[in-house]
Amino acid sequence: MIHQLLDETRNINYFVYLTNRSDAFPKIGDSLREIHTNLREEISMGYTDLWVLKRAGLISQQNAFYFPENDQKAEDESDKYLPDKKYITFTFIQINQATPPMYPKTDGIAAHLTYEDAEDFAVKKIDKMKQKYPEREFYVLCARLVERNYWH
Repeated sequence: MIHQLLDETRNINYFVYLTNRSDAFPKIGDSLREIHTNLREEISMGYTDLWVLKRAGLISQQNAFYFPENDQKAEDESDKYLPDKKYITFTFIQINQATPPMYPKTDGIAAHLTYEDAEDFAVKKIDKMKQKYPEREFYVLCARLVERNYWH
């Protein structure tokens, strides 16, 4: 699923993030309806938060992609009960070309007020990480929080 989220050519609108599971990104979909279909059957409940987000941008050292259509609030979305910092960045690391990108749970997530703040954070974080680990590749997925559910 991570490979699909980091592929800028894929038309991905929504995705699910679980706050404390090894499979942190278990589902993608084109609509909220598709995300909600069979959600309880596909993702077991138990002591995690389930976030639904829209992929708004993807940043690497070489490129920055912005998906403006995903940065707009859809009619079936509600920002009721959401925090002010709705833009979430997820940092991924690729050790070498032979390994897939990985999502480190520690220091892999941050929240921001605007997409511009998230993008600025991503560029600075990638630059800092590249100075420390020049042989590795880093990607930052910028997303807009749509729903936050207690999945207990």
